[in-house]
Amino acid sequence: MRNLLDGISLKGIIKPGEIYVITESDDRLAEIEGPGLSYTIRSEEELRAALEMEVYTILPGIHDIKEFIGWEWLSDDCCQFRMTCVPDEWTEDNEYSLYLHRMMHFSEGLEWVKRVFNIGHQELSPKK
Repeated sequence: MRNLLDGISLKGIIKPGEIYVITESDDRLAEIEGPGLSYTIRSEEELRAALEMEVYTILPGIHDIKEFIGWEWLSDDCCQFRMTCVPDEWTEDNEYSLYLHRMMHFSEGLEWVKRVFNIGHQELSPKK
């Protein structure tokens, strides 16, 4: 099983200056577990190490991972990493995924809140 990620290129996934987290949900608004095992990823090296930790150490205690299928972008801010596994009580089929989400900068979050809650720019702005 130690060779599931061998030969998999992660080049271009991590954008310089951005911060990412790995979750089990494809929903950007899902709660991030933690802070126990929550961590941030800022480089390709950290991404590879995080995937190795998840696939070789953490997931085998929960799922019988068979093969790493690959990765694909679901949006500009979310990348899916797909694996096959033996179906068990946590998976309905033989596929399991982890999701890499780009964390929003505060200004992006503020704009999202203003848009969703229909708040004017002056009503909710960072104090200087």
